Amino acid sequence: IRRGAQVWTLDATAIAEACGSAKAANVVILGAGIGVGALPFSVECMEGLLARRLPEKLFAANRKALYAGYDCVGGAKGETE
Repeated sequence: IRRGAQVWTLDATAIAEACGSAKAANVVILGAGIGVGALPFSVECMEGLLARRLPEKLFAANRKALYAGYDCVGGAKGETE
């Protein structure tokens, strides 16, 4: 680990369960990755991709999970409240 690295911990499964599906834990992690700037695209871009790729019945929980992960790390600024 290089100096100055940030480490974020979160219970992605619990967050995903609260959003409606424990299976969306990976989407929580995607949202968090976007929120800290580790992934090179916006949360809106990922939301659009999820909307195009997921069946409608799965989209709502995954959208909630995406934004929950994003918000968990403070969004695009990567700052917690």
